[in-house]
Amino acid sequence: MSKVLLVEDDEEESRLYQRLLTIEGFDVLTVDNGADCVEAGRTFHPDLILLDIMMPKMNGLDTLDVLHFDPDLKKVPVVVLTNLSDQHYADEAIRRGAVKFITKSNIENPALIQIIRDIMSAYGPKTPAHV
Repeated sequence: MSKVLLVEDDEEESRLYQRLLTIEGFDVLTVDNGADCVEAGRTFHPDLILLDIMMPKMNGLDTLDVLHFDPDLKKVPVVVLTNLSDQHYADEAIRRGAVKFITKSNIENPALIQIIRDIMSAYGPKTPAHV
């Protein structure tokens, strides 16, 4: 079962995405900030991280920086899923290592699930360190 680490501080949205991903067959762990994302990533070993930008403790852009330099997490694809639609945030997220930037209001759930599946497929199976 593929693992998704969902990093979302809005409790309602977190529950919604967790339910959607679970129904679609993913093993989902949720955390509500970037600092907890890094810690959870080291123990959960996700196949993909869904990351919000505006969060407490450590925002998504700063989290991308930390993930990029973490030997255990730097190869995990990160999809930024946010309410922010400013192109500046999209450009900055990609520059810092996100593989995709998605504005929540611009995507339907089936399309989001397909993007997640496509990215996981493109990045292949876990490395032995993540098994």
